[in-house]
Amino acid sequence: MNADGSGLKEIKTEAPPETIVTNTIVVAPSGGRVIFLAGVDLDTGLQLQMLSMPQDEFQTIATLIEPGIDFSPFDEPGSVGFESMQALMAISYLESYAWSPDGSLLGFMGMIEGPTSDLYTYDPESGEINQLTDGPSHGYRVSWSPDGKYILHAGVSSFGTGAGYSMAGVWAARADGSGVKQIDIQGLGDDFLIHGWRSDTTFVSSSFNAYCGENSIRSVDIETGEQRVLWPGGYYQFAWDPGSGAMLVAINKYSVDDPQCNPSGLSGIVFVDPDSGEIRPLLEGEPSVMQFSPHAQRFFVDMEQIYEISVEGEIVRTTPTIPAVSPDGSLWAFLMAQGRQTELYTGSPLNLPPISSDTGVFSSTIVWDRTGERLLYADAYSLYVAQKPDFTPILVAESLPGISSVYNEFAYWIEY
Repeated sequence: MNADGSGLKEIKTEAPPETIVTNTIVVAPSGGRVIFLAGVDLDTGLQLQMLSMPQDEFQTIATLIEPGIDFSPFDEPGSVGFESMQALMAISYLESYAWSPDGSLLGFMGMIEGPTSDLYTYDPESGEINQLTDGPSHGYRVSWSPDGKYILHAGVSSFGTGAGYSMAGVWAARADGSGVKQIDIQGLGDDFLIHGWRSDTTFVSSSFNAYCGENSIRSVDIETGEQRVLWPGGYYQFAWDPGSGAMLVAINKYSVDDPQCNPSGLSGIVFVDPDSGEIRPLLEGEPSVMQFSPHAQRFFVDMEQIYEISVEGEIVRTTPTIPAVSPDGSLWAFLMAQGRQTELYTGSPLNLPPISSDTGVFSSTIVWDRTGERLLYADAYSLYVAQKPDFTPILVAESLPGISSVYNEFAYWIEY
């Protein structure tokens, strides 16, 4: 549909709809292009496909796994069936591809040349595909440095049976194909989680093991190799601000008294100062949701009440819900529901409306566009668009089955 809600149409994909892996949709930051996976069975294999707009053209970028391959997790390591299964998991079940920050290149994993999942780049302008890595491990978790020079990823020998992976290492490949550098992560453990980047060369990651779960949040400099432990123990949830480095860590209540998993001896939610490394207790209990909003420059923590917390680690107030925040941070949006009636609120975070105890408040189906001029939202089985200045809802479509049940990424703004 158009940005004003007009011109709604269905776009027919080349792949049968039932073969599209819907949670793999990634929109290019430069706009106009959408990537997704299709297939994952013995007959079709697995394809990386792209939709170009406004032409509404589909194309298959690469066949990531050829059709007809026998996947078997129970075969011996090194066999075709076993290695193909590991590659399938790496490519289709984890973060297998990502656009560069400027949208000029796509980094992706594929079992194209050889029996393992390797790293490739795709140039949508020229159509050129370049292979960056080639090794015995299966690459997964693609993350670009902010300047687009490096593509960070991990590799496994095996994804195991649920208690962690057999890690092979972590690598940073230069996107121009000029080299690959292995990074020696201290205490790598049984999985490697990438949380984001502090600078063009420094990323923040954590590990996993079966005993403590996710643990050991650290910053790592690709070029110098310097590593700094930001949180030494296990955690239940974690949220951080890449700009300031401020962190909130929720400690697992089951490991509070275990010095191996919780060397701090603290409980609840703690604030970690990015400069001094000071750890400060903030709230008791375990949150259902804990996240950082870069647009609001606030942490939001759901613990029956919603706490708004500053990047300095101060509790600002409680709010009715975790809001959908406009790109410039000036407007908050959420939906207020009473019975069958739903009302959209958009306004300043400094002047929130009074809300009665019998009103349901949520923002999980609201999506702002990049300009902050308009937003999309779903109400039951209907889709609306609302735009400045008054954000009066305009009905786009109704009787759309399932749209309100897929939160946060039920719709995408694709600018071109």
